[in-house]
Amino acid sequence: MKSITRDLIILTSLCLILVFLWFSKGLIFAGGEEGIPFYDLNKTTEFVSYSWQDVSAGYPTQLLLNRIPYFNFLKLFYLMGFPGFLSQALHFFLIMSFGAISFYFLLRETIQKELAVKDEAFKLVSLIGAIFYLLNPFSMTQIWGRGLYLQFFPFALFPFFLLMFILGLKGKNFIYGLLGLFASVFFAGSFGNPTYIFSLWILIFIYLSTYLFINRNKKEAIFAIGYFLFMMIGWLIVQIWWIYPFLKISSNQFSSALNNWDENIGTLKGISKDYKIYSLLRLIHEGYYFRDQMYGSIYLSIPFFLLSWIIPVASAFSYKILKRSKFFLFFAGLFIFSLFICSGSNLPAGKLFIFIFRIFPPFQAFRNPFEKFGLVLTLAYAPFFAIGSIVLSQYLNKISKKFGQKLYLSGILFLVFGVFLWPFWVGQFAGGVKISPWIKVPEYYKQADDWLSRQGDDGRIIHLPINPGDGLRYSGWDYPYQGIEPGEYIFSRPSIGKNGQQFKLYYNVLLQRFNNFHKGSYGSDPDITNSEFKSKELFEELAKLNVRYIILHRDINPEIGQVGSFENVVSYLQNQKNIKKINTFGKLDLYKVEIPDEIHLIYSPSVDLKYSKINSTLYKINFHNVKNQFSLFFLENFDPNWEISIDGQKIENHERIFSYANSWKIKKVGTFSAVLRYKPQDYMNEGMNITKTAVLLGVFICAGYFLNKGVRK
Repeated sequence: MKSITRDLIILTSLCLILVFLWFSKGLIFAGGEEGIPFYDLNKTTEFVSYSWQDVSAGYPTQLLLNRIPYFNFLKLFYLMGFPGFLSQALHFFLIMSFGAISFYFLLRETIQKELAVKDEAFKLVSLIGAIFYLLNPFSMTQIWGRGLYLQFFPFALFPFFLLMFILGLKGKNFIYGLLGLFASVFFAGSFGNPTYIFSLWILIFIYLSTYLFINRNKKEAIFAIGYFLFMMIGWLIVQIWWIYPFLKISSNQFSSALNNWDENIGTLKGISKDYKIYSLLRLIHEGYYFRDQMYGSIYLSIPFFLLSWIIPVASAFSYKILKRSKFFLFFAGLFIFSLFICSGSNLPAGKLFIFIFRIFPPFQAFRNPFEKFGLVLTLAYAPFFAIGSIVLSQYLNKISKKFGQKLYLSGILFLVFGVFLWPFWVGQFAGGVKISPWIKVPEYYKQADDWLSRQGDDGRIIHLPINPGDGLRYSGWDYPYQGIEPGEYIFSRPSIGKNGQQFKLYYNVLLQRFNNFHKGSYGSDPDITNSEFKSKELFEELAKLNVRYIILHRDINPEIGQVGSFENVVSYLQNQKNIKKINTFGKLDLYKVEIPDEIHLIYSPSVDLKYSKINSTLYKINFHNVKNQFSLFFLENFDPNWEISIDGQKIENHERIFSYANSWKIKKVGTFSAVLRYKPQDYMNEGMNITKTAVLLGVFICAGYFLNKGVRK
């Protein structure tokens, strides 16, 4: 018990030290594809809570719904006064410590208990393995380095879920299964990409298969299969709140992406070049370490090249010890299968991978296999390294007793966890030596947002210079930001500032107007030759988007993302009708777009109406003294799932207006009200009720079990 307490203190302290080193300056970790979610957790929580985001004229976000429990938990600390950087520090500590400690107990429950070895050093296997799970080349580049939350959540969930599956089988106790299901709800963000569903369940399935192979007993087999089905069905029930809307809506988009075999196989072959077998054995992404020199040219040096081989060489020394364990078959099988997946189209099994890729379309989600399955490879690798490093230290001590086994072991761990992963300790694990992910949003952004919030209209803002893609760099900040355009995180009003497949019907027109159109960028381009969005003047186009304000950024790097110079935009705007500069905040210039007063997010050219926004998926509209049929316009991107109903009756004639937005013909007259809703949110609400009921039932079962157990004692 003392050794467990010691090890947990070490793991917890390690996570605290890392978090302190990273956040000691009070900066936010941001950039890449996630933006700045910790700038305002209230806003971020609202984003993930609804199936439609009113950003860039709106788009569906079913695959963000699974983040609801986690971000609502973090929001509690934000509401208690935690600044954004401190809330994010808590996030990193929670993810890292939960994952590392779960993996520690996973190894104790499997490998550690079966090590019938007298050497005291083998008592450190679980601790070394847990540190390796936290600190290794894959986790530095692909989990923490990518900055993607859908990478963070599986790190915490996978070892815990597997541990609960193992304990449930061993103790014939479904309570462990319920605990695993509870964790899967909290860390449901793990499934933001469907590949992680496969990764989790293949992990569980491989363990089940080895368990059935070892325990060839009918009674054991029946319970094991029943327990597996209990976990799988339970998982489906507690995840139904986001699975249901995904299956109803996003699955069509997902399927169409997977059916493009030629493009997907091209992506796979291109990416697989970085995942040769000798790179995977070192958990190395060649692009990060070598070709792009993300962490500097030092990783091209001979000393660091030799350091990168410590992991596979040390792991090879584990065979003699690990083969005695009944869990060897599981970890070895998982390791081999993971190598097969992560190798992609490379030898030795690349042809088989491509064959499966071709005949089983869902498998094409693994276009970047190391990114999606590398976590499972790391999980399988850890016990080999933990035992192998100890055996290697014994071997070195036999060769020369000058330093002693403990010092040899300490040296191996220091070289791997410290020297080779030095970017991890200095906060350069994301962006490397080229781009720092630690940012601070200048105060003048808040000043601009406060001013905009005081204006009594519902107009959108558009960010200029116009972005031909979705990434940019604000080099004019004291701590620069580089990543997706972050307007939705900073400003209270809906922003337009990035390209994307959903936005092209209007965005390509704007890009052409500013001579910044890049053909084929971010997907195929729609035909806009006869677009209803095109107008003679810029303000007329912006009116069709309900844009009333332009924010011109003078703090932007014109070369990153080919955004272009703000000086050219200034000259352009000076010659535009109904557009004038009205304010300046730091390096932001604010322009007012004079558009007709009757234009709003929801409006009609011919009748009087008022609307109230309940949330981004639900609006209530009141019509006054209507005398004839009329057209109703809703200036969000067209989606057939937007429905308007009057007196409970759905209006069917849903059409496009301005080539991109929504319109309905309404025949009712008089004074009445209507409801405008995004139907997938109803699916989410229905699923959430099922999940809440299931979780509540599980809580009662667990509480009853532990109370009964306490009474018996």
